[in-house]
Amino acid sequence: MPKNSLSVFLSAYGMDYYEPILEGNKVKHNVGLLYWPGSVTVEKLSFSGAKWKDKIGNDKSQRKYAFSRKPLIVKVTPKSGDKNPFLIAVVHQKSKKTYSSDEQEPYNNRKKIIAQGRQLRQILFGMMKKKIADRFFIMGDINDGPGFDQYEKSLIESGVEAHLGSVLDPETVLHSFNDLSKGGTPTHPFRPAAQIDHILYPHKAAHGSTKVRVKANSGRVRTDLVSIKKNGKNRDSDHCPIEVTLLV
Repeated sequence: MPKNSLSVFLSAYGMDYYEPILEGNKVKHNVGLLYWPGSVTVEKLSFSGAKWKDKIGNDKSQRKYAFSRKPLIVKVTPKSGDKNPFLIAVVHQKSKKTYSSDEQEPYNNRKKIIAQGRQLRQILFGMMKKKIADRFFIMGDINDGPGFDQYEKSLIESGVEAHLGSVLDPETVLHSFNDLSKGGTPTHPFRPAAQIDHILYPHKAAHGSTKVRVKANSGRVRTDLVSIKKNGKNRDSDHCPIEVTLLV
């Protein structure tokens, strides 16, 4: 929701001490982050939202892709403790939902998710190379879960895998929050529904030399803040806030 509507939401839940920062100003489907100004400073970072080219799956040549919703990327600097800044990218990638009988639509949807994951990685690792920060977190709705469906098997890649990276480049492989060695709480509340909301980060964000790191078992979807019942049935956790605790 836009910032003015979000302020009403925060007031209704007694969360006025949080400040929202958003990418987009639509009636819905913006991406955003809530932060407490008393503990951190937050700077929205600019980056090119222009289309790019990528070759995916059985494409004979490169095709143009664009972000379905431009990610929000911010630099967060704690005011106490470890004051080293880190980046947070809030995402809401392309949906897999189809709207026609076109047999290529499911493939095209998955290619878009893959392309967006690859591009986001390039942007974030590029910011790290520029010394903007030495670690980052990706949070949000990737619209894809672990494992390959029938279409991804043909493409030999999935959206989640595109975000995580390749073992052929181990220094840039990202970790999923519920893969922590001490155990983690999956960020999707339903079983056996697919996990489509994710919290991802590079190895250093959990095991680095500085104090900013994830707290085990703290990742969750705030289903208590959003109704997730429709016609008496559970539905996907789209648009519920995603939360993780960082130790600083």
